[in-house]
Amino acid sequence: MTKVREVVSGYVTSSNGDVLIGKRHKDSYNGGLWEFPGGKLEVGESLVDALKRELHEELGVEVTFVGPVVHTEQDGSYKISIVHAKIKGTPRNIEGHTEIRWVTIEVLQRMSVAPRRTLTPVNRAYVIKKWAVEDPKHKSNNYGYIW
Repeated sequence: MTKVREVVSGYVTSSNGDVLIGKRHKDSYNGGLWEFPGGKLEVGESLVDALKRELHEELGVEVTFVGPVVHTEQDGSYKISIVHAKIKGTPRNIEGHTEIRWVTIEVLQRMSVAPRRTLTPVNRAYVIKKWAVEDPKHKSNNYGYIW
């Protein structure tokens, strides 16, 4: 039986609602696709601690807000949890991606995102509608909790 590795990805939003994404290296799993930044959990590490560590390592930023898990799925031997997050600092492409960028929700809807099913039309609509349209607190950052 294959061991399942846990992965956390940050659905990182800016004060104007843009979303931070990074492009995977061509020679990596799901190479060339865009993803929400994050990475594998270390032994005994929580989703929140892993997200804080990974975003610091990959982007040189501090996580200031972590909301609830907005989507979880199995992709091969990986269980991927996507959580809403806010950051402090300017993201820099330190490791893990060939490019990083902030995109609008409209642009995100048209992009090829890894894992391939993460933002299928149904999930795409859920994530975008849940965090940017239906929840008015999204724009004011008055919801959720910080761990």
